[in-house]
Amino acid sequence: MKSRRIWAQVDLAAVVGNAQAVAGVVSPSRIMAVVKADAYGHGMAPVARALLGAGIDSFAVAGMDEASSLREAIGPNASITLLSPLPPGAEADAVAARIACLVSEADAMARLAAAAEDAGSPAHIHLETDTGMGRTGAGMEAIADLLLQAIGSSWLQLDGLCTHLAAADTDRDFTRLQLDRFARAAALAPPGVVRHCAATTGILGHPEARYDLVRPGMLLYGLRPNMDGAQPALRPALALRCSVALVQEMPEGWTVGYGCTARLDRASRVAVLTAGYGDGYPRALSNRGSVLVRGRRCPILGTVCMDLTMVDVTDVPEVRSGDTATLIGSDGEERITVEEIARTIGTTEHEITTRIMPRVPRDYGGA
Repeated sequence: MKSRRIWAQVDLAAVVGNAQAVAGVVSPSRIMAVVKADAYGHGMAPVARALLGAGIDSFAVAGMDEASSLREAIGPNASITLLSPLPPGAEADAVAARIACLVSEADAMARLAAAAEDAGSPAHIHLETDTGMGRTGAGMEAIADLLLQAIGSSWLQLDGLCTHLAAADTDRDFTRLQLDRFARAAALAPPGVVRHCAATTGILGHPEARYDLVRPGMLLYGLRPNMDGAQPALRPALALRCSVALVQEMPEGWTVGYGCTARLDRASRVAVLTAGYGDGYPRALSNRGSVLVRGRRCPILGTVCMDLTMVDVTDVPEVRSGDTATLIGSDGEERITVEEIARTIGTTEHEITTRIMPRVPRDYGGA
């Protein structure tokens, strides 16, 4: 649509294909698809519905707001698990919507059991143990007692036992230590309790961490972590594009943008793009990043503004107002990847996609 200033394109077939590629690598382990943070910026409801249609029926989100929205989108039968602690007072909502909660302490389990008894319906839980992440999870010395409490409750349904790996992509020795600790805890779990500890980097770097269930996030969206080792065949699922608002002729020595951080070293043609950090496009790309226009790389000039970004199109003289600029994705033979942007500004791949703002419309195709 010509009137739109910026838009994202999401290929749901790529998401499904990526999930199937991961499933082929981890089989017989099952997939819990991580769709928190609006499916890493790709759109939680459309992504989850596409995955559900492909046979994946287990999903993970961060909190009850996401869980409630997802339950409405995908219906009553799929499994939804919270990956963050449930705030006190939200237990009744979790039980009513049949949301599985990660629990780390006896008090949280007692509150869920009480809410379940009030509702006459069991509360589903995954007991989390802290093997070295230092964030959530029960200490190793407490896990046996918590397992007994969960198993002995008439109102708690113990679905899983899990942990989270802190450095699966950077520290093999520490990861092995975590996995040794988790193996001791997992040995205490009764039959039928699903054991899981591997997110994306654990899936790729530590096959022994896959257990019964894995929790891929960025892999579903075709994003590749910066780590060694074989990786499944993936396709990026997202492209981000905007319009060229106008093209300006500027003389040598002219400054561009807030703070005058760019000064032209030649007479230049400067294109003004309808995208900025208010859309989630990183301000840290100022004077460092590039975009694609008419299949050519064009460097960013000056500071990325809230709604506009300037680029040097002097070497692409055919650029005109109304052209499409690609911020993420391919144009002709050239491609700008999420991974490239993340490396340029020194952050993680998922930060790039999760920061794309709600005001950016998503176009869905492929499913």
